[in-house]
This record gives sequence, structure tokens and C-alpha cells, in this order.
Amino acid sequence: HHLGGIAICDEPGFDFARKCNLGAQQSSGDILVFLNDDTEMQTSGWLHDVASLLEEEDVACVGGMLQNADRTVQSCGDNVGRDSAVHYAPHPNADNVGDAMHRYLADHETTSVSGAFLCCRRSTFEDLNGFSEAFPNSFQDVDFCLRARARGMRCITAPGIRLLHFESATRDAEVDFDTLSALRSFHGPGLAGKDRYALWRYQPIYFSIFSYNGLKFRAYLLARVFVRAARRVEKALTTHPRCWRGVLKKSEYRVR
Repeated sequence: HHLGGIAICDEPGFDFARKCNLGAQQSSGDILVFLNDDTEMQTSGWLHDVASLLEEEDVACVGGMLQNADRTVQSCGDNVGRDSAVHYAPHPNADNVGDAMHRYLADHETTSVSGAFLCCRRSTFEDLNGFSEAFPNSFQDVDFCLRARARGMRCITAPGIRLLHFESATRDAEVDFDTLSALRSFHGPGLAGKDRYALWRYQPIYFSIFSYNGLKFRAYLLARVFVRAARRVEKALTTHPRCWRGVLKKSEYRVR
């Protein structure tokens, strides 16, 4: 799909944030589409889907499902932690539902949208002062999304929009310590910690009553109710009850 347009010359050196800001300044449309040069769109009519989602005022930006060259899922939204932004890809097969929330099928909110394909309204981009040039090569998309979320806006991944992303094929993907430190400095309180479930700080998974974890949790609640009821019955019917483990506390009765 050829979008046309003009080529803009920039000073030497790779600076993703600066290049995107320069492109936005030279453009004239109401919707901005930031698309990496190492991508290949697989979905026709995607512009209409993007425009439809951006009709909602609280939607800051829209992204799609990124796939590797072999068509496996690379990212269906990003989860942000203190040490990295992790691509969410619970299943390699793009034809799978993804997870219990069917995130490979349904448009959904995510912590961050990848800058490889990020669409937003011009008004939103200008209100947020564009991409921060404090993040020249990495995390500028994460920073943009976190600033938008701090204003109560949402970042949406539309898995129906699919494109191949030959990730970092045209640049060095290494993240330097200064960039990571800057992200922690600007967004430290809102970033997840280092525990194993921290990346779900903004995207919790609610288990179903019919799932293994759901049944286990409800069995635990039922056991607590039974123990409390047994304590009350034992205390009401006996003067010197036997203190059997798990039902009575040793401090409940005096030993004569």
C-alpha cells in the first residue's frame, strides 16, 4: 500500500524521536501514522480501522499486531516494567485466540503501543509535545504512552491490523544504561517492580470460576467458611472441647 508523501532530510545519526517529530511538523493531516522502515503491512483497509478507533476522545494511540518474518506473533501490545518493555505474545500462532481475554481477536487496552506502528491524532501528539528527545533510540514510544496514560487516556492494540516487523533490521537494538535510567527517572512511580507478575500492573488477568485457579481459590474460601462454622458449633456444644488442629485456637479455652 503506497502512501505517497515527501522525503525529509535530517542530520546524520539515528534519532528516532527527532525524526518522528520532524515528520509530524512537516505533515498536514489530522491523523499521524508512525511506521518503521522495516515493516510490511499485511492488512488492507487498516486506515479506516485506525480512524474509527481514534474517534473516541480518550484513545491516545492505536497500534496493531506485529509479526516476525515467519508470521509468528512478535507483539500484541507491550507490557512495561522497570527494566524493559516486553512484547506481549502468549502464543506464537497468530490464528490462536492468544489468551483467556482473546487479545489476538479483540481490540484491547495495553500499557504501551510499539513505535514500529503507532497512530494518533495530531491534537493528541501536540498536546503531549510529541516524542521526548530524551529517548533518541529506545523507549520513546513507551514514554509517549505512559504520559498519555497519566492523563487518563488509553492506548489500544487492534490485532486485526497485522504487519510484519523485521525488528531492528536497520539499526542497533541495544538499549544504553542512560536511556533506561531516564525512563525510570521520569516514570519511576508508575512502573512495575521486578517481581514475576509486575508486568501485569496495568493489564491484570481475571481468572474464570471454571479455570483451575478459579476453582482452587473458591475451594479455599469454602474451607475458611467451614472452619469458622466448626469453631462456633464446637464452642457452643461442649464445655471442654478437644482442641483439634485447624479448628480451635489454643487461647480459646483454659486448661483446668
